[in-house]
Amino acid sequence: LAVEYSLKVNTLSKRADVVFFSKEGIPLVLMECKAPDVPITSSVFEQASRYNTTLQVPHLIVTNGLELYFASFNAQQKKWDFKNEIPSHIDLE
Repeated sequence: LAVEYSLKVNTLSKRADVVFFSKEGIPLVLMECKAPDVPITSSVFEQASRYNTTLQVPHLIVTNGLELYFASFNAQQKKWDFKNEIPSHIDLE
């Protein structure tokens, strides 16, 4: 688990709020956290997706503490599939 994980998006230095790693150190989940008064909109999800161009994680979590969205990348369809619940860490690998 890494908090405020530094990464490069194109030539810009950015920080992912939280990144979850496998036992082998492979990034599995990118989490973008917003303040409770910030609504979760498509632009917030797009921000996390931009960070993922560097990390290439298979799962994203976006939350403002009141709402939480979890999505897994569908490589065949090249799109994010939103899920109703977060799988256990065992099922994420």
